[in-house]
Amino acid sequence: MGRGMDDSRYKAIFLQETHERLSGIEKGLLELESNPQDPAAIDKLFRHYHSIKGMCSSMGYEAMKEFSHAQEDLLNRLRKTGEPATTQMISTLLSSLDALKDMTRRIEDGLPLEGIPLAPLIKKIKEFAAPEKITREETPARGTPSALPLAQGGQTEKETPPLISLPNIMKVPAGVFDELLRITGDLLTTLSSLKGVSARSMSIELKEKVHSLDNSIEELRSEILGARMLPFSTLVEGLPRIVRDISVKNAKEAELKVEGIEERLDRGVLESMADPLVHLVRNAVDHGIETPSIRRLAGKTAKGTITVGCEGKKEKVVIRVTDDGGGIDLNKLKEKAQEMGVAKENLERMDEKELLLLVCMPGLSLSLSVTDVSGRGVGMDIVRNAVKKSGGTLVVESSPERGTSVIMELPRSSSIARVLLVRAGQEVMGIPVAGIEKVVEVKKEDMAGLKYGGENIRVKRLGELMGMDSENGQDVLNVVILGDRGTGECGLAVEGVLGEMSAYMRPLAPPFSSVRGVTGFTVMGDGRPVFILDTAQLLSRTGGGISGQ
Repeated sequence: MGRGMDDSRYKAIFLQETHERLSGIEKGLLELESNPQDPAAIDKLFRHYHSIKGMCSSMGYEAMKEFSHAQEDLLNRLRKTGEPATTQMISTLLSSLDALKDMTRRIEDGLPLEGIPLAPLIKKIKEFAAPEKITREETPARGTPSALPLAQGGQTEKETPPLISLPNIMKVPAGVFDELLRITGDLLTTLSSLKGVSARSMSIELKEKVHSLDNSIEELRSEILGARMLPFSTLVEGLPRIVRDISVKNAKEAELKVEGIEERLDRGVLESMADPLVHLVRNAVDHGIETPSIRRLAGKTAKGTITVGCEGKKEKVVIRVTDDGGGIDLNKLKEKAQEMGVAKENLERMDEKELLLLVCMPGLSLSLSVTDVSGRGVGMDIVRNAVKKSGGTLVVESSPERGTSVIMELPRSSSIARVLLVRAGQEVMGIPVAGIEKVVEVKKEDMAGLKYGGENIRVKRLGELMGMDSENGQDVLNVVILGDRGTGECGLAVEGVLGEMSAYMRPLAPPFSSVRGVTGFTVMGDGRPVFILDTAQLLSRTGGGISGQ
């Protein structure tokens, strides 16, 4: 493979542009499969291949250039003849797309392109393109980045002096923002320490400087988190291809609908949801959607629908994956759970929501056979662990013959969050501000009759939920009222409220990672670690609501 202009400055631009082009090709091929004679789709695909070919030529990636060239020829033939793209053509181009992606990954990792079995694909492509000998249009690669030097020099018919200007957008490696966020987290820890010094000091000037520093760090935090935000669409681009491939393999008909593509999430949250979404969509097609004949017998359309949606809720987002398949058989689920060692009496005490979450048990599968998609009982376990690690909550809903929904409620941003510091017994803990409705002072004897918004509030001591002795004889307690739990508001009684802070969330290591109701920890200015609570998980021990005491 010729290295050509493979300079690190240009390689990064090449990879960025190529990834965008490959994403466009995948979307375009699926559109072309739905409308095989769509000239607009064919033209768009041709431009993508032509651009990749031009960029590879400039960079010296000859093997990738020639491979793109062959696919461009096939698209050019379709443009000239107007004949429809066949299913075999689309399948071959999709397989070729996978090879192009593999070549791009190899370039990214600095590996040689030799060894990828391209010959069979090239042979098929040339067979499709052979019936009509069409001369390719010799046009410049419109998608070649302006920053990439041309492989061959040349002049236009009329040259105009270039305008000297800098781009408004800079392409920065994602790791830069990760490091900036880590540094901001360290600044927040130091700020917490300075606030303690300021509180003990009589110096007005020191207090003013600390206040000013607090505002500046908060502004820095907001800007960094904003820069890390990406639209939900970046996560779901590859899902239509997954649905298509598994549907074809299993002789099913299914379509994917995506909602809320403009909703923005932190890049870290999006990354953590990549594998779970793939598992959920694959399972929905393979295990949820029925075959066309079964769907017709049930009075449904032959083609099933899988809907992936994203909806914002304050500082959180809800990602929902829904299918209109056969649903989950609770009786079969109980049988499988018993086989996995769950006691029958425990199953009888569970409500439907708790039973459905049993699908997340490692090794439990409702599939009748083991395939390369499902049947090994690992998919939902991966989903649950990823959601927990992100500080989110997971709910499964299902109706017989109507389908299944998996709902993941996640923080909009990771790593840094506003938390309310509270005292349970002698321990200080943090509760994410996003889930708090209000904090009130309540006499101990009045907790059972506490009302908020005209509704009774169910209250439980935080110390009890965390397995600590929090009884200290206080007559007045603070009740943190939590909303949006799906079962009405409920409250956590604590011995004191210490104020708010921006907390840099750190992941828990074993054995603390298995502590229920804890999503991570932060470090105070004096070096003390403070647990950050997952209140939804904490309260799920009693189904989301707690009787007042």
